Amino acid sequence: MTEEQNNNELPQMFQILEDKIKKMETFEKEYLLILSTKIDEYIKENSGKNLRKKELSSQIIACYDGLFVIREAFKQNSNYLSLIHYSNTVQEARKEFNFNKLEHVRISNKIKFYALDYFDYGQIDNHNVELEAQEDFQLLISNDSLVDDKYIRSVSDAIELGINADFERGQFIFRGQINHEWPLIPKLFRDYKVDAENIEAALCETLVLGIKPPYLNSFDPIEHLMN
Repeated sequence: MTEEQNNNELPQMFQILEDKIKKMETFEKEYLLILSTKIDEYIKENSGKNLRKKELSSQIIACYDGLFVIREAFKQNSNYLSLIHYSNTVQEARKEFNFNKLEHVRISNKIKFYALDYFDYGQIDNHNVELEAQEDFQLLISNDSLVDDKYIRSVSDAIELGINADFERGQFIFRGQINHEWPLIPKLFRDYKVDAENIEAALCETLVLGIKPPYLNSFDPIEHLMN
C-alpha cells in the first residue's frame, strides 16, 4: 500500500470509530473536571497546609484496534486534552511511543502523577470515569503529591525556583544529590574514607602539572576540577 493510499484510507478507518473516540474524549474531559474539582476542594479544606494545585493533562492515542490514555499532573503543566490518530496497531504504538508491554500503570509522588491505560473499543462504553478520578485523587493525596515543599526534584523545579521573583538572577547555585539521606560529603570522601586526602592531593598535582588523566578526554582545567 502506498503512502497516498494509506492517507486516503485513514479518515475512513477512523470515521468508523469516531463515535467511540469521541465518547472517550468526552469521558476524559469529565475525568479532568472531576479530578480538578476534587483537588480544589481538598486544598480549600486544608488551607493550613502548604499545598499547591497540580495542573492536569490527558493525551489519547487512538489506534485502529484500541487506544491509550496518558494522564499526567505537574506543578506547572498547562491543562490540555489532545488526540492523536495513529494508523497502525496498538502493539506497534507501544513500540513507537515506548510503552513497551505496559497497559495499566499508575505512578504518583511529589514530582508528578503519571497514568497509562489501554482500552479496546469494546471497553469504552463501560468505562467508569467517576471511579477512576476518585482512585487517582486518593493516590495523589496519599503520596503527598500536592504538598508544595520547595524541594528541587526535577529540572522543571529548578527552573521554576530560578525564575521566582523572590530571587535575583544569579543569586544561588544548586547542586543536588539523588538521595536526601546522604550526608553532604563529596563522593571521593564517601568512597575512599581512608585515602581520600591522598587521592585528592594526587589529582590536584596532576592538574597543576598539566598531565592528562587516562579517563579524561581533554586538558580543560574546568573538567579536571569537576572530576
